[in-house]
Amino acid sequence: MKPLIFKIAVIFIGVLIGFQIVFGSFFPKLVYGIQDTNLIRWHQFYTENSSAELVCLGSSTILRHCNPDVISAITHLKTEDIAIPSARADFFERLYEDYLKRNPRPKVLLVSINPVNLDSVSVVPYPEYFYPFIGRWDEVSKVKAFDLMKYNKAFGYFYFKDIYLDMKQNPDRQMHIHGFLPQLSDTWNGKLELFMGRYPHGFTLNFYQPELEKIFKLMAAEEKAGVRCIGVISPEYQEVWKYENNRAWIFQKINELAAAYHATVLNFDDSAYSPCLKKNLFYNSQHLNRAGADIFSKDLADSILNYYPTTLRN
Repeated sequence: MKPLIFKIAVIFIGVLIGFQIVFGSFFPKLVYGIQDTNLIRWHQFYTENSSAELVCLGSSTILRHCNPDVISAITHLKTEDIAIPSARADFFERLYEDYLKRNPRPKVLLVSINPVNLDSVSVVPYPEYFYPFIGRWDEVSKVKAFDLMKYNKAFGYFYFKDIYLDMKQNPDRQMHIHGFLPQLSDTWNGKLELFMGRYPHGFTLNFYQPELEKIFKLMAAEEKAGVRCIGVISPEYQEVWKYENNRAWIFQKINELAAAYHATVLNFDDSAYSPCLKKNLFYNSQHLNRAGADIFSKDLADSILNYYPTTLRN
């Protein structure tokens, strides 16, 4: 019996060692060599210092809309986007905390306030993009999606192996520009019409007040630390407004809480902002194309100059 148990133990240990060699050594090297756009972006984020003076923080409406080159040219502040699609406040706040571990605080912090994302959903978008590079002590690693890494990082590579192999066959080669990922297609994708076909009488935007309060608390804390903070509501294509049944109420709540936290909020999602009325500047109802993003970035930078001219001169 003992020799059998010994053989089983040897086989088990051999399998574990082999697993560690494959998914703890060989596979990570394969992943690092993929050269996918997003892997490159988050590798740089977690290994390099950018020391940006103006940081744009949020989800896809930062990623696709805020062109750091345009903003920097106007404000004369080195600008970086910290954003990933579908991120809620809890996630992009952790990204910002990780940023501050490697960089000094910026002079100005722009924080996305997206009326469509003010719900209680907890989303960790694309954890495989972060997984190779984050460490156990990074804030993002504390999110549940990274639990495997806390026990054994090789398990995480094994879990994501199919995604990484697909990524190797078809990597994304459109490079980020200081975190900005422009939408290069000028062709309207038609999703608005398909979506509205399912909701001819409109729909109700979900609203979870603690999500919005988390954004304003972050801004208030950074203001105390000497950072000038601005909440930014990005443009939507105006055709979607009439389907957002509680749109006016949502904006009322944003304004009320902004006043309560003494927060500055710039609203570009309004008929007073003419790009919202121009379909040719949008890729879909929620996202500008590259031309629209450049126009918005210029207007946003001009607004920043109006609010904080003294800060930007110093």
